[in-house]
Amino acid sequence: MTAGDLASCCIVGGHRPPLQFWGSVIGHFLCKAARRGQCSALTLTQCERYGAVVLATSPTITSPTITGALGSNLDFGTSNAMVNEITNAVSTGTTLNKLAKLTGAPSTAVIASTSDVSGIVGIVVGGAGTTGNAQIASDGVASCVFDNATVAGDYVSISSSTAGDCDDAGTTRPTSGQILGLVLSTNATSTTPRAMRLFAGEAIGFPPAPASAVVATSQTTTTTATIRIWRPSDQPQRCRSLPRGRR
Repeated sequence: MTAGDLASCCIVGGHRPPLQFWGSVIGHFLCKAARRGQCSALTLTQCERYGAVVLATSPTITSPTITGALGSNLDFGTSNAMVNEITNAVSTGTTLNKLAKLTGAPSTAVIASTSDVSGIVGIVVGGAGTTGNAQIASDGVASCVFDNATVAGDYVSISSSTAGDCDDAGTTRPTSGQILGLVLSTNATSTTPRAMRLFAGEAIGFPPAPASAVVATSQTTTTTATIRIWRPSDQPQRCRSLPRGRR
C-alpha cells in the first residue's frame, strides 16, 4: 500500500490530509482511524494494535533481520526448504535441480560428480550457473532430477551414472555412502525433477550390527624362549693339595 492509497481512503476530522502528512503517522494514526471507521478502504486486519502495518498475503521481504525467539513454529509449507547461498564455481558451476558440493578455497559450489559418495551440501533450487550465488536447499522439501524411477518412501542417494542426479536407493536404508533423504512421490524414469524430503546434515550409511557374534573368552599364546640350564659339569674343576700322609 502506497502513501497515495492511504491518502485516498483515510479522512481526518472531515478533511483529507496532504501526502507528506502520512510520512510520520502512517502506523499509529492510520490504525486509530481504521478503528473509528474513518477509512472505508481499510480493515482492522490490515493494522496491528500499536500502529504497525500487517503484511499482505505472500509478501516479499528483502533481507529482513529477526531478533529474539520466534513466537511460533517456522513453517516452510509442503514444498519449500531451508536455503543457503553459496558462490558458484566459475568453472563447471551448478545446475538447477541437481546436487551440489563444495570445491576450492574459499569454497564455491559445483555440480556433484558420479564418483562422489559424500560431501553433498544440497540441491540447487535457484541461481544455478557459473556466476553469482547458487541457492542450495539443505533441509526441507526440494525437487531433484533422478536417474531412475522413484517410489514414495524410498531412500535417496547420489547417482553413480549421471553427474548431479539423485538416485532412488530402494526401501532398505543404504549401508554406505551419503543418504540424502526420502522420495515423496512414485514416478517413472524421467528428467522431470521429483520432490524429496532432504535430510539436514550429512547422513552416512553404515552396515547393520551382526545378529550374533562369537566372543573368545580365553586365548593360548605360543612363545619361543631360550633357557640356559646350568650343569655342575659346566663349572671349571679345581685341584686341591692333599695333606701329607694321604698321598
